[in-house]
Amino acid sequence: MLSGILKNEVAIQVSINIMRAFVEMRKFLDTNGQVFERLTNIEYKLLEHDKKFDEVFNELQKDEKQELF
Repeated sequence: MLSGILKNEVAIQVSINIMRAFVEMRKFLDTNGQVFERLTNIEYKLLEHDKKFDEVFNELQKDEKQELF
């Protein structure tokens, strides 16, 4: 868009470089999409495990309190 407004060589080169960067970014996301998906799945699993650990620790604390009385 910049090269359309500004008709000098620098503006044209900047516009071309921006388009190349977007193309490279798309290639990167395409080739690494499975990795990002796996990381997301791992993150969800960790959140599930954290919740389960919290439940276990809460139950253990309840048991400790009952033993004291």
